Amino acid sequence: MVLRDSLALKMKKFLDTPATIKQMGTAAQKRALELYSKERVTSAMLDYYKKITGIA
Repeated sequence: MVLRDSLALKMKKFLDTPATIKQMGTAAQKRALELYSKERVTSAMLDYYKKITGIA
């Protein structure tokens, strides 16, 4: 029960701080755009296909 209650309290505290939510959302969006850009994903896929097909 203590763990569940502790988690619930932390979640409530988080939800009660909109500035933190906005800041974390902005940071997450930036990270996602960097990690999953079309160029980066395409390059990774091509590298993988070359590896599995033996094409250098």
